[in-house]
Amino acid sequence: MIKKTLSPSLIKQAQTDNPFAKLGEIVYQILETQILSLQLAPGSKLRINAIAEDLNISATPVREAIDLLEEKGLVIANVGGKYKSYTVFDIDDREVQDLFVVRKAIESTAAYICAQRNWTLDIGHLDDILEDFLKSTQKYIDGGATLELNEIDIDFHTTIVRFTGNKHLYDIYTSLGKRLQYLSIRTCEFMTGDPEREDLRMLYVQHKAVLHAIKMGFPELAREAMSSHIDFCAENCIKNRYLLEKQSDK
Repeated sequence: MIKKTLSPSLIKQAQTDNPFAKLGEIVYQILETQILSLQLAPGSKLRINAIAEDLNISATPVREAIDLLEEKGLVIANVGGKYKSYTVFDIDDREVQDLFVVRKAIESTAAYICAQRNWTLDIGHLDDILEDFLKSTQKYIDGGATLELNEIDIDFHTTIVRFTGNKHLYDIYTSLGKRLQYLSIRTCEFMTGDPEREDLRMLYVQHKAVLHAIKMGFPELAREAMSSHIDFCAENCIKNRYLLEKQSDK
């Protein structure tokens, strides 16, 4: 997997984009992007020397990048024998369920608060995100990448939590960090188990329902809409995960 996705051209492009970036930071960004975009599959082994060879650099910046990825929770260190080994983090069913429980608690409350104080919000910004989500959904259905759709999905949910004006709520939510982003990506990926892509289209409809309730100033309706949306995501994420795994076994 690594040899198919990593090449020296990634380093050259990153250095062109930012000539002042440290090599370890560049490698971190490359590996993070490949993990979050699922180009490096969950459970893949990360071999420092092999990655360094693929990128045509020394092992030191690769080791620095992997240490940071481990700190962020995207890489798991396996200690045994003389040396550490590393694998790409994956989310098992229990982790998926636990994260959705946290998301439901925080985001349903956030939607409620936003509906209570909707006159203080930049509703136009949320409208723009929703429109971008619709366009990105169609682009994905037409053969585009999951990562763009995921980023817009995260932006919609994070913006609602941020618009509550409650710093503590926002800090708790963003503390989930990369695991939250990874969960969102896996959710979008698993949604593609539906050949008609109706699950993906439903995400837009549900986002629109949440935003409508916030605009109308109906706190309970906003909370219910967000709660139903998170339940839908959790249920379909698990269901389509099994479908994809079954297909890959054939």
